[in-house]
Amino acid sequence: MNVLVLGDSVPDGARTDAPGWPRRLPDCLPDREVDVTVRADMSTELAALADATVPDEQAVVVVHAGHNDAQLGGGDPRVPEERFRAAAAELDERLAGSAAVARHAFVGLVPLLPLGESGAVPFSDAQPARSLEYDDALAESVGTHLPVARPVEAWHDRTADGVHPNDAGHAHLADRVADWLRAA
Repeated sequence: MNVLVLGDSVPDGARTDAPGWPRRLPDCLPDREVDVTVRADMSTELAALADATVPDEQAVVVVHAGHNDAQLGGGDPRVPEERFRAAAAELDERLAGSAAVARHAFVGLVPLLPLGESGAVPFSDAQPARSLEYDDALAESVGTHLPVARPVEAWHDRTADGVHPNDAGHAHLADRVADWLRAA
């Protein structure tokens, strides 16, 4: 099975020495041959992925982005929720219409946590509620949404800095995606 993961810094495994969740999929699915390709970048917003190319060969596509969209920049939303919804729906439609995409899913947002610790990503008091609103918007805009944000309290032990998963967080995400992959 070819798996293409499109996303931002979270699936890329940023800010941790632990392997990112996409790299764990082959171990989570030992009864299948799984080849994983990750196309992810630290500053990617979901809207940018709407223009992403679909795979050249048959693949299962997993999209994990939106963490940057849900943040505030200069007091304003980086990506307004309406534009986020439209981008998610557009990418969902593009993937559904591609003959090269066997099936696809969107992994929900990791809740953004204002931890207030040294090394934590600085977030306003609007988080994690704002990231949960964007996750709910994602769920409403796409055909297959794999929720991971709730319960939010569990993520206090699953992030390295309030957004980027640590070993436990990546293990949780890999298990969630592997469960979906097994269901086919």
